Amino acid sequence: MSAVFNRTAENGGLETLVPTTSIFTLLDEFILPQASNSTGPAYLSGASNIAIQDACGRKRIVDHLYALALSALADEDDKGFD
Repeated sequence: MSAVFNRTAENGGLETLVPTTSIFTLLDEFILPQASNSTGPAYLSGASNIAIQDACGRKRIVDHLYALALSALADEDDKGFD
C-alpha cells in the first residue's frame, strides 16, 4: 500500500462520517491487492462494502451494477444482494 494510504489509515481517515457505500472489484488492475474484507484498500469501516464479484455470483456477470449504485443512492437499508 502507498505511504499516503498508510498515513490516512493511521489518522482515522478510513472510517465513514456519513452513510457510505463502497462498490469495488476484486480484479482492479491499479489498486492491488484487493480483498472483500477489512484488509482490502477499498474497505471502509462503517460503510456498506460491496465487492462486485461477491454480489454478482460465480459467473461474474455484472450487468446489475447499476442496481447496486441506485440502491445505495436511494438509501435503502436492505440492498437485497446478500
